[in-house]
Amino acid sequence: HTGPADPQAIQQAIKDRLPEKYRSDAVLCIEYIVTASPDHFKRDGGRQYFEDATAWLVARHGAENVISTHVHRDETSPHLVAYVVPIVDGKLNAKHFLGGKAALSQMQTEFARNVGMQHGLDRGVEGSKAKHQTIREYYTRANQLQTVEKVQFPQEREAKGLLAKEPDAEFAKRVARSVHDQMIGNWVKGKEAPAIAKRERD
Repeated sequence: HTGPADPQAIQQAIKDRLPEKYRSDAVLCIEYIVTASPDHFKRDGGRQYFEDATAWLVARHGAENVISTHVHRDETSPHLVAYVVPIVDGKLNAKHFLGGKAALSQMQTEFARNVGMQHGLDRGVEGSKAKHQTIREYYTRANQLQTVEKVQFPQEREAKGLLAKEPDAEFAKRVARSVHDQMIGNWVKGKEAPAIAKRERD
């Protein structure tokens, strides 16, 4: 831990750091979670990684605004939780740090460049549509995927008006999309099979 450790002390430290006046709907605190894949922590217990992550937060927000940090090792992936009061020029301004998807993506890129890559970690896939799943959901999805015996795809170009036909590029994209949608299950199952087997062994 750095800073106060118990919830009541953390709440009090946040209140003590707030400016005298602020909007009723202002964001008072940002909670950061810093982690990596479980395999990373088998190679490296994460102590230096979390220390570097804390230093990055201090550089980003100022030491006086990083209220507390806590490393938890009670789950599959160790993770650091940090509570930060988002003050800019004496005022609460969470939008300055978290203002929209582009800003959040840029923040993740900067963290990867300045912290993660120094520890052999890759940045997550930009624009990924992946969503968190429980282990039960993960197994269920993997086991439900069915092998496609024959791929069906469009054979003819679509009509575009009375005389025009679908351009070659559009037709090619439609065929590719159809094949992709049918085959993605097999690809995912193949990619995930080793991980599923390992999880089941664990």
